[in-house]
Amino acid sequence: MVISVTNKAMELMGSYGYICDYHVEKRWRDVKEVQLWLGGAQFGRFDVVRGYYLYRTA
Repeated sequence: MVISVTNKAMELMGSYGYICDYHVEKRWRDVKEVQLWLGGAQFGRFDVVRGYYLYRTA
């Protein structure tokens, strides 16, 4: 949710969104950092698939 809102705010502001005078730029950097900490969507998908195969073989 936060990721999509921040991306839309950056789109709305255009090139002004990248200027440090506005707070959108900081929020966008923070969201990208959190994305890296959480591992992204691919790791979540990998966990689901691994759990599915472990369940089937048990």
